[in-house]
Formats: sequence, C-alpha cells, structure tokens
Amino acid sequence: MFSSELLNNDEYPTVMASTWSSLNQARTLTRLFERYQWQEIAVVYYSVRSDLVPRCSLIISDLEGLINDNQNMTITYRRQLQNFTNDTFKNVLKSLKEVSRSKLLNLFKLP
Repeated sequence: MFSSELLNNDEYPTVMASTWSSLNQARTLTRLFERYQWQEIAVVYYSVRSDLVPRCSLIISDLEGLINDNQNMTITYRRQLQNFTNDTFKNVLKSLKEVSRSKLLNLFKLP
C-alpha cells in the first residue's frame, strides 16, 4: 500500500502502482459506512511500525478527508493507540460505547 499523495500525476508522472493506495482503501471504508447508513464513526488505529511504514496513518488521513467532504458522516472519536494492552483496549472500547455505534478498528502488527 502506498500514500495517496503518489496519485498526483503532476508531481509523480512516472509512478505506476500494482497495489491499492491508501485512498482506495479509505474509499472502500466510506462505501461500507454508506451501505449500512453509519453516520457517526469512531476510528481507533494502532501500528507497531507506524513511524517506519505508516500504513494505518495513511488510510486514516485519507478517510478523514473523505468523511470531511461528506455531509452525512462524522468522525466522533479518533484515537491512535501508542501501546496495545488488554487494559488499554478495554478502556478504548468503553469510551467508544458512549460516542458511536459504528466502530472502525485498524490494528496492524508485523513481526
């Protein structure tokens, strides 16, 4: 997966992709939300390699842009987990219960 910034043909006229961009994945998520008429979205994401390979961050950034352009959807809760433990996860889920019925969890861990 690559950043949607590389889709700018003026800046990167020679880039050819054999995989999805982060924007494609964010569009797929917004279609899913629209399909089920989810309007208030809570987003929680975690990536061990976030600083080196920011996969989740790229998708979330593009998702925010798409949702900001959509008058029928709002991100009601957004949180990037810095450390992932059972207690942290339970606390986040308790917080989510109060702000949104629809939840998106993006958890990515590479060895």
